[in-house]
Amino acid sequence: MNVDITRCLRCIFFKVHSLFPYLGYCEKRGEVIVSSPKECGDFKQVDLDYLKEIVEKEGSVYCVTCRKPITSIKELEEYMKEHVIVSRTIVDEVVSEETPTAD
Repeated sequence: MNVDITRCLRCIFFKVHSLFPYLGYCEKRGEVIVSSPKECGDFKQVDLDYLKEIVEKEGSVYCVTCRKPITSIKELEEYMKEHVIVSRTIVDEVVSEETPTAD
């Protein structure tokens, strides 16, 4: 599947990986997406109103730029100006087992 991940980051169907923003899961297509240059026909733009709804319902959205949750509408409005905000993330519970560390 060829999909432009930067476009995916702005789509309501996309769940970005919390540590690897070039990787994510498309809920619409039911598949893992990795960065590539082509666009997707299922794209649906995330907008401020949609993200506000998510904050109100679920308590937070995620700033890909800062790699942190945003928990207030005021903070969301400020961050939307220059940051990439997504409604959902994938938390990889086993990533620490895959990451090289010193013994």
